[in-house]
Amino acid sequence: MPKRDNLLSERVADDLLERIIAEELAPGSVLPPERELQEHYQVSRTVVREAIKLLSARGLINASAGQHALVGADLTGPAAEALLLAFRRAQVATEDVLSTRQLFEPQIAAMAAQTATNVQIRQLKHLCQTFARISEEYTEQTGSEAKNRERWVHFDGQFHHMIAQATQNPALIILMEVIGIMWRQYINQGIDFSPEHRAKGVQHHLDITAAIADRDAERARQAMIKHLETTSNYLRQIGKLDSEQPIKSP
Repeated sequence: MPKRDNLLSERVADDLLERIIAEELAPGSVLPPERELQEHYQVSRTVVREAIKLLSARGLINASAGQHALVGADLTGPAAEALLLAFRRAQVATEDVLSTRQLFEPQIAAMAAQTATNVQIRQLKHLCQTFARISEEYTEQTGSEAKNRERWVHFDGQFHHMIAQATQNPALIILMEVIGIMWRQYINQGIDFSPEHRAKGVQHHLDITAAIADRDAERARQAMIKHLETTSNYLRQIGKLDSEQPIKSP
């Protein structure tokens, strides 16, 4: 698809997203026919179809071949997408994302120590084991550098998102989902963590999980503070934390 059509499809997708958020297109309702969307946005059928694909890939609509597209019934996805869209339009900088994490995540960890279910604690422990294995493979350079970094960042994000889920607070879950997406985009632009820093990350995850499992809120808070401060100091040390540079979408 030509670059101009790509931009048009993104604009159409963004506008449809805003209509979903405003509930002009209610959950479970049928999306307007392609021809109607073409006329409304004054674009080609190809652009409309690509916009629908973009929304479908995000889980915001259900589009099956030969059937009308339906607006998703779960509004958690659209809420997160709306916040992500706002962050991107505001050109939020990497340092802003990190400072937001430092503000919220210690308290989230403390809350999780009080509210996490036994199943969620087991999941956190399992994620710690997986993260340790991924870190070891990264250090041993099994596979490409980019792929190793992507896997490491993915499981790091899964760990932090699980802690947010353990608060049982939908607002915090949505916020941290968006923060996590922004952070992964930043790291995957080419940031590399040293083996020493990755080893610290593994240990910090274990410390945070142990505190949550012990239902020790203050210990969980302090462990998360230490974890994020270590990350902040490392990024400043290697000159990769820019207060002016906005995070680019993929």
